[in-house]
Amino acid sequence: MLTAMAVVTLFAPSLIMISRCGTALLWLGLVLGTLIQGATWLTIKLRTDAAWLDEQLARDREP
Repeated sequence: MLTAMAVVTLFAPSLIMISRCGTALLWLGLVLGTLIQGATWLTIKLRTDAAWLDEQLARDREP
């Protein structure tokens, strides 16, 4: 997604000649997609890290 956003940004002058509104909507869609993907990844990572840490702490408490 970040690569696609970079390509759209790089070719923005050419794309604007075709469609100004379309270029803006394409870039906005890529930004929103990146934010949603990042938030989802972060949520899953934090849950996984918490589960791993709980498992390690439980293992350390066992005699």
